[in-house]
Amino acid sequence: MYYTNQLLKADSIISTDFKYLSRRVHKEYDIQTLIDAKTDLENTNYLGKYLLAICIVIILVLCFLVFVWFRRKKEVQKRYEELLLRMKTSNQTSKESPIELSAERSSKLDEQLVKRLRKEISDFEKRKGFLEKGITSSKLASQFGTNTAYLSQYINEFEKSNFNTYINKLRIKHVTEKIYTDKKWRNYSVESLAEACGFSNRQSFSNTFYEQNGIRPADFIKKRKEELETDPSS
Repeated sequence: MYYTNQLLKADSIISTDFKYLSRRVHKEYDIQTLIDAKTDLENTNYLGKYLLAICIVIILVLCFLVFVWFRRKKEVQKRYEELLLRMKTSNQTSKESPIELSAERSSKLDEQLVKRLRKEISDFEKRKGFLEKGITSSKLASQFGTNTAYLSQYINEFEKSNFNTYINKLRIKHVTEKIYTDKKWRNYSVESLAEACGFSNRQSFSNTFYEQNGIRPADFIKKRKEELETDPSS
């Protein structure tokens, strides 16, 4: 391109200052050929820059995707380890510790009613009644021989949540322990896991699992399988 431009400049000077020589140059070297060559070189140069720009963009996108993948993998591992620690701590805490009314807090419920509901709730959790699909506070209150107002009040006071949150916590805790300890459950699809623990759909189950555990069920299953492949005794 450089030498082509130099030849064209030389032709311009010769045409102006050396008219006789200019006629000889046109006879022996076609200027149009130089112009065509210059155009071809410019087009080739433009195409090369365009392809180079595309390659750079593709490389940058790939680097970004790899970065995101590694970052997400690291975050999933961190949350998995945090969940295992919470599970270990929870298992070490006695589930049978009696619930007593706090001296600093007055309860609207009668003490005898609290004792009865405590036993009913304990039996309900032991028989995994929370796995029933479509369980409601009215159904459970009917099973306990009380009303929804008393049951809701008890759950608010002693479980520190509303009825739906309480049920979902029990479900997620149950399925989390099953996935961790039972090979059969690790082979279930997310849809099957949702069905097995009483959720109406996959998305609701996955979102609740993530809210409670900080990790998606599919990622938890994957990490547990990887852990067992690395250390089968764990």
